[in-house]
Amino acid sequence: MNHVAFSAAKAVFVPFTASAENAVNQYGFYYALDLSEYASDSENPTGELSLNRVVVRLTARNVYRLYVNGEIIMHGPARTAHGYCRVDEVNVTDHLIDGMNHIAVEVVEYGNRCEAYNRYSNDSTMEDGLFIAEIDADGQILAATGRDQWQVCRIYARAPRSERISHSRECTEIYTLDDGYYLWRMGLEEFSPAKPLEQEPVYLTHDALMPTLEESSFDQLLEYGACHIDESVKLSALFYEANSPYYASLPETPTADCRRTVESDTGRVHAEYGNDGLTLMPAETDDFYALWDGGESRVGFIRLAVTCEKAGVIDLVHTELLQTDGTIPYYHNIVTRLHVPAGLTEFVTIEPALARYVMVYFRGVGDVTIHGLSILDDAYPDERRTSFLCSDENVNRLYQAAKKTLLLNTQDIFMDCPERERGGWLCDSLWTARAAALMLSDSRVEREFIENFLLTPADGMFHGFFPEVYPALKPSYKDMTGITTWSFWLMCEVCEFIRRTGDIAFRDKHKPRIAAFVEGTKDFMGKSGLLENLPWLFIDWSMSNYGEYQQPVSSPANALYAYMMNELGETFEEPEWVAEGQRVHT
Repeated sequence: MNHVAFSAAKAVFVPFTASAENAVNQYGFYYALDLSEYASDSENPTGELSLNRVVVRLTARNVYRLYVNGEIIMHGPARTAHGYCRVDEVNVTDHLIDGMNHIAVEVVEYGNRCEAYNRYSNDSTMEDGLFIAEIDADGQILAATGRDQWQVCRIYARAPRSERISHSRECTEIYTLDDGYYLWRMGLEEFSPAKPLEQEPVYLTHDALMPTLEESSFDQLLEYGACHIDESVKLSALFYEANSPYYASLPETPTADCRRTVESDTGRVHAEYGNDGLTLMPAETDDFYALWDGGESRVGFIRLAVTCEKAGVIDLVHTELLQTDGTIPYYHNIVTRLHVPAGLTEFVTIEPALARYVMVYFRGVGDVTIHGLSILDDAYPDERRTSFLCSDENVNRLYQAAKKTLLLNTQDIFMDCPERERGGWLCDSLWTARAAALMLSDSRVEREFIENFLLTPADGMFHGFFPEVYPALKPSYKDMTGITTWSFWLMCEVCEFIRRTGDIAFRDKHKPRIAAFVEGTKDFMGKSGLLENLPWLFIDWSMSNYGEYQQPVSSPANALYAYMMNELGETFEEPEWVAEGQRVHT
């Protein structure tokens, strides 16, 4: 492990008690950084600073966003194992000014105390909230949490209880926006001093690249018109809602409202382009809509700048595809609801979206002018270390599509999908890592992804196995880690990673954990000399996955086990493991 040591900072969090009934607790941390003494020329100030390099070193749980002077600089964290935090280091030199600078960090603590979500996520370990940061200017620590007085406030704009994004993600976003939602970032709020934590995690480096937050606009207006919510439409519950009384108790359900919304003709809404953007003026209707196409799918944070004539509701609906009839498919919750005041609203989501199309429903807001609709990139950057070109243009297009798919599903970990779940699943990652090596020539995400799993304590896991998806949270890893054979795939990936990178130090550091797993597999060795009655098997989507073909002996599971043991034995120089693999093979 590459450990990080903060020079002066200590972990802090809020001085008030998080609400146990809430699924979301959102906070704003703030520090006023006066750089007047670092002006390049105090007699002839130019606004430039004499400092060469200023970095903010920070991390938090569960989600955080760094602002400098009101501007979004980065979004985190890099997810990792329980009891650990990966630390980001962000160069903010070009964002600072001579004089007072506003350093603000928005921290979202998800559902770790909320029973409504059954303490389950495939996207986050959902550990208690934490924040730590220090500002380093040319080696001098100008400000540090726990040493200097950072302030914190509760952000009340976001609804604390809402629908889940999916069965394995946290909350959709519902906001009631006013000036307070923005002004805390500039120090204008009722703050309290942040509270030092008694226990801190182990801090790790984050060497993989961070998303660029590059902004791309939704430029093509496809259609617009009147709409209304048809309450008579009967909806079937999304698959994870059916058995949960939590959803029936929610005060508002934007996704259901949007699923019931019926669009009508365009004649009742007038559209006009001007210097300030697109103005939509409804006639004889309170509700209307507009649909934009961004040209291609992107992962990121949706940004809206709009001026409304009256206070009302705006529902932002995003999707990467439309159905054949042009309607939006609701496979999971894809709605962000904004309760907006009259006047200008500027908003950026904090949940990443996979979006090519954005449908915006305006409900009771009167005339509106849309100044901008865009998305801030939250996918893995392409450094263009590799290239591919052949004489068949169709093959070239397939390659580019595959590479883009890889980038959209890669960030701090390899994800199974870029929005609905964002989980780091074993088995999948073996093939994703091969693609990353080939198409990106980059092993940094793979290294940290594998390390996350290897940091899990063997004695806290089911027979020393590894979680099927991680970072995540299950009620008990001791009772169940998930699909057992996927730990076999992880071991295959570890061996391939070590061969690709030659990272012997990584191999030796994690060998004890892998040895504990190998020992745990022996618990399932039966009288047949093969693994017997392995629980939670997944082979494929054929009849091979039926229980009667898996128990007591699964031939595919034993074949994979034999291959894995041989690979581990050769990679970790353990002849006994090789011999065991050959024995099972024969």
